[in-house]
Amino acid sequence: MSGSLNIARGDRRRLVVVGGDAAGMSAATQARRLAPDLEIVVLEAGPYISYAACGISLLVDGSLSEPALLTALTPQSARASRNIDVRSGHRVQALDVRARTVAGVVTETGEGFELEYDRLVVATGARPVKPPLPGVDLPGVFTVRSLQDGVELRAELDARRPGRAVVAGAGFVGIDLAQALRARSLAVTLVKDSATPLLGLEPELSAVAEESLVRHGCLLLRDAPVYGIDAGPDSRVSGVRAGGEQLDADLVVLAVGVRPCADLADQAGLRLGPGGAIGVNHQGKTSESRVYAAGDCATQIHRVTGKPAYVTQALAANRQGRVAGANAALDLMGAAGQPLTRPAHPGTLGTAVLKVFDAEVGRTGLDLAAARDADFDAVVTVITARTQPGYYPVGGPMKVALIAERRTGRLLGAQVAGHPGAAKRIDTLATALHAGLDLATLADIDLGYAPAFSPVRDPILIAARSALKRI
Repeated sequence: MSGSLNIARGDRRRLVVVGGDAAGMSAATQARRLAPDLEIVVLEAGPYISYAACGISLLVDGSLSEPALLTALTPQSARASRNIDVRSGHRVQALDVRARTVAGVVTETGEGFELEYDRLVVATGARPVKPPLPGVDLPGVFTVRSLQDGVELRAELDARRPGRAVVAGAGFVGIDLAQALRARSLAVTLVKDSATPLLGLEPELSAVAEESLVRHGCLLLRDAPVYGIDAGPDSRVSGVRAGGEQLDADLVVLAVGVRPCADLADQAGLRLGPGGAIGVNHQGKTSESRVYAAGDCATQIHRVTGKPAYVTQALAANRQGRVAGANAALDLMGAAGQPLTRPAHPGTLGTAVLKVFDAEVGRTGLDLAAARDADFDAVVTVITARTQPGYYPVGGPMKVALIAERRTGRLLGAQVAGHPGAAKRIDTLATALHAGLDLATLADIDLGYAPAFSPVRDPILIAARSALKRI
């Protein structure tokens, strides 16, 4: 939908949001709540807005029948229910922060225009890394970040029925997609370029994920960087060269990380931060006073280190978008009716969980290496316990790793892995981290007990007591 191409603001103040997914639509929606008369325009390059990216693997494996099931809004519903002018298929090519214009907007039909703004929120997200390898652009090679990427991969699986897949990258996205491809009966090889543990976990916890992958038919190759993708007689992908291996493949998924889409901001002269993301303060404001940024294109403050960090996370993107949109709207509302304290983003811990077939993993805060890199005198304690009591008919083993500061006992990070019921225990540990608790306080928290859910002493309490003895 192209919408109006007028560049003039008229009598109303205008907020322009570049990017229509989690952070962008959260910003636009929060701005609308605070400022009913504000003109709000959202420019989105792709066909979909406000979608659940973490559910893309369910579209790929066939659990979901259509992409619309992953979308919370369409451009039409955003206009009708929230009075937000969402224009999908609109690619922004430049920003002019001095002239306060979004310049070089190109529509699906190739029409170009400029759009003036009074405040701007940049929510351009992140793009998957596409390494400069021979064969990386062959048919049958995919990256999966956006909903449209998932739609295209699903179409490939439905149309061509490939039998062998190589997934380059064994992070959260790579492992999630490997499971989706196994559900479609493909033979899957996961290739990891280093010998380090999976998912930034401690080795004992990484082993839980690795064993589940292998048990469910995935071949895992470690310390095997990809250095080429080969074509067959039909000019489609036929194999991958990784480490010393030649792997047959009808399909290749590249999941080797993401980079912030900060090119527009960089070219406009905005300050960048860690990871090349757009530097912002707690209120989402960039180095240009009229421009805000949020989501996977922007930095966040890490709650443990207190320093800017680049962390991609759905909840943090939504939260940061709400903060940026609120503050941009308040800028334009004048002094009357404004809160005494502006909304601020509370920072991030990078909390994440993942189902690895019949195992679960979770992590929050710093791992041991990151804690030591941040100049903490850190120590890690790993324990094995059970999700439920040994006599209970269901349940199984789980591992907990706690990273703490040796001198103070301050909790710096935590990880869990094991039987179903393990992963969501990371929420208790994330809450403790968020509150800045030490091990002694964590060990005395009054956690719930019933045999269906936990032993009398929950694995978290066991780990905290063990860590106290360690330090």
